[in-house]
Amino acid sequence: MKILITPLIQHPKSDASYYLTQNLATLLHSLGHVVAISADQANAFHYASAYPAPQPKTPMFRRKKENRSYEEWMYNHGAIDEDYLNEDMSLLLEAIDHFQPDRILTIDRLAAVSAGRLKTIPVDAVVNSAMYKTVVFPSTTLKEYNAFLSSYRLEQVLSLKEIYAQCQNRFGFGPVETQPFTIQTDVHRIGVASVYPMRKGLTNRVCVFFPDVHRTSLALRKILADAFLGAPYAVYAWYPGCKPQKIQNIHFIAHPRADLIPGSICVIHDGNDYYTNQCIAQAIPQVIISSHEYARMYNGQAVQRNGIGRYLYEDELTMGNLYENFRKVLADDSYYDNNQVLKEKITAQGDLREILKYWKQ
Repeated sequence: MKILITPLIQHPKSDASYYLTQNLATLLHSLGHVVAISADQANAFHYASAYPAPQPKTPMFRRKKENRSYEEWMYNHGAIDEDYLNEDMSLLLEAIDHFQPDRILTIDRLAAVSAGRLKTIPVDAVVNSAMYKTVVFPSTTLKEYNAFLSSYRLEQVLSLKEIYAQCQNRFGFGPVETQPFTIQTDVHRIGVASVYPMRKGLTNRVCVFFPDVHRTSLALRKILADAFLGAPYAVYAWYPGCKPQKIQNIHFIAHPRADLIPGSICVIHDGNDYYTNQCIAQAIPQVIISSHEYARMYNGQAVQRNGIGRYLYEDELTMGNLYENFRKVLADDSYYDNNQVLKEKITAQGDLREILKYWKQ
């Protein structure tokens, strides 16, 4: 089978969509399938043919900071700009004509759904339960997207949920406690968004990954150094602009390494779906540095609500607040116990290989 994967990747080699695509490409290749990926070349995927993808540009007039809806989040990242969508559509149609895929899997690339419809190719989508929350957003947010749809004689929409309803399958990752899909959404729930083996036992390691935390690299470096320098455990940290360097027990690394998550005693991260999912799968307490935006905010609230971690907002991020939340998840045994319970639930729902069951039908 030939699969075209179309992820929207804002931060090369660190987005949730990057990790999911990387895992899926490796898995499909190992099973003899042929994979192509439409994404920026900075991501350097293995085991797949590469096709170009445009980079969305941040709009000049962004919506309010607290954009809690999926529609506002996509707008603020330039992912439903008409020029971007038209460029993406053109590149995707070229990729389809050249690669001739049997299926398309899309992650936040709306043009891929329309391209599949025009070429009569089945399209599947990765979704997040936050997409389906009832949140009011300005109708003008979808103006350019609907203009794009009209230019291809496709019906207009009032929300992006309507577009994903056109997909043959929708896949969501995580247990119901953190990803509460309803029956009406018709989402296939899969537990683990990777094929990493479950690690037994802990190492003396803490991971800190901040792809989307809006502080300067100098400010983040100082906060981390003040909080953890000289501590009796190894800290592996990355953020945009991070310069690789080892200072005593702190390892500032060139790229975030999700393979370091298994076995860690705690993971401090920005609340993206992949890090959240992997921590649950490995029963690791997590501290989320969130924003008042779609997905990150809901993931932070979910881990705290279920007693598997804590969260604080970016504007509350200080050395003191960071260390205090980190200390609490390690000092309170209930976080360990709650993580063990959710680990059993998420692993019982299978891993990334579950997708293949739906593609065999």
